[in-house]
Amino acid sequence: MIKQIHLKGFGIHKDLTVQFVPGLNAVIGRNQHGKTNIMEAICFCLFGKTQNSTLDKVINFEMERATVDIETTDHKFSRTRAPNSSKLEQIEKLALEQGLGIGYPEFLSIFYISSHEQKSLFDPSYFRNFLISLFGLEVYAQKYDRLSAEYQGLQTAVQSFKKVNIPLIQGRITCLQAYIHRYTVDRLPYADRAVKCHTVLNQISSKSGEYRATLNQVLRKQNLIAQGKCGECGRPWDAEDLQTRKTKIDAIKVKIQTANRVLIAKNNEVIRVQQEVDERLNAYDYRIERARNVIYRLQEKARQQAPSINVARIKELELLMPIFKASGFPSYLLQVYVPVIVESANNLLQMMFPDMRVEIQTQRPESGKPDFKILIHKNDKVQEISDLCGAERVIVNLCFRLGIMIIFKQLNKTNIDFFLIDEGFERLDAENAIQVLTVFENFISLGYLKQVIIVTHKKELKELKNVNYIQL
Repeated sequence: MIKQIHLKGFGIHKDLTVQFVPGLNAVIGRNQHGKTNIMEAICFCLFGKTQNSTLDKVINFEMERATVDIETTDHKFSRTRAPNSSKLEQIEKLALEQGLGIGYPEFLSIFYISSHEQKSLFDPSYFRNFLISLFGLEVYAQKYDRLSAEYQGLQTAVQSFKKVNIPLIQGRITCLQAYIHRYTVDRLPYADRAVKCHTVLNQISSKSGEYRATLNQVLRKQNLIAQGKCGECGRPWDAEDLQTRKTKIDAIKVKIQTANRVLIAKNNEVIRVQQEVDERLNAYDYRIERARNVIYRLQEKARQQAPSINVARIKELELLMPIFKASGFPSYLLQVYVPVIVESANNLLQMMFPDMRVEIQTQRPESGKPDFKILIHKNDKVQEISDLCGAERVIVNLCFRLGIMIIFKQLNKTNIDFFLIDEGFERLDAENAIQVLTVFENFISLGYLKQVIIVTHKKELKELKNVNYIQL
């Protein structure tokens, strides 16, 4: 649970300390007052990542670095971001990751509703991939593929058991090995070019960062000149001196912008060359892989001369494969866990809408990657998510999140006991927003969460005594 967070040079905050309490916390303020910066600072300090395109954007314009200090119930730690580098103090990165027990993508999908969120749990492919990852079903699919390939190989050996021309097979294998060697040698220059392209792109990126930093310095000097006096001693400049400085600054600015355009053009050219090189490398890799596959099949064919077939292994595989097949144990997991998610979501949903419940229809479960269709039962009518109003969608989405959180915390050891919502209430009226807070209080009482932190514009939360109100 987060007790306190201190931001220094992060986003628009030069120096800000925020205290949080167990239960409900609401960060309220007008636009551009840095509410989302607090959420991003939590992500940055815990995972070293934010949803910005580059971490350098978190550094305040007037500061050299950004530092975030977090005090939790058990630990205090700090992460600093200087241009092009991050540093985690007071706790090792590995120890922090082990303590969190969750990766950044899973954290965003379960414990953080962002105002910039692009994915939706209601998209069938996203929901499918989310559940497959959550339950680890890809492990069973991979195991099944390996067992199936082995079984097919043994079956083929049984069905086509006969003598083969070993010298002919060996000759073909030798020929294919020569092809592999030639392709491997031919691809080396392209591999070297790919490394060089990567190196040049890194150099260009670094140089571009230097240009941006220099341009920022020029813009700051330009702002000082616009004031008409020296920023250090306060002495007014005369008109001639002022004009000279303006001319000099403008010339530097034009020079930097020109150099940056040249750098961009060079970057585009290197990317084009890199794409061409990658295409050639992919072509060589494809040929090498095909040749290796043919060699493998030829070697398997040569082994068919063995005097006996491993019949015991065939029978063993026939017992194992149905377990790992999608319609076996993976299907059992879906049948067990998906209803728990639905039940948890419905229990929370019916606190607000007694006449509404959700249902998940599983389609193509035997495929290993089933599709999930979410249906809403409301007033004896069956609707899809698209049929709901904006407020109802928000609430149903939230209830699903909490239901998935229950399953995730049962399957994984994570110390995350807080939930972040960045402007997730904006489609709710005051009455529904207050009802959602009641749902959170009930959910906290179940022991799955200890703290909820909400960024919102809802001023009605000021009137609630059970909410820790934080004004920015």
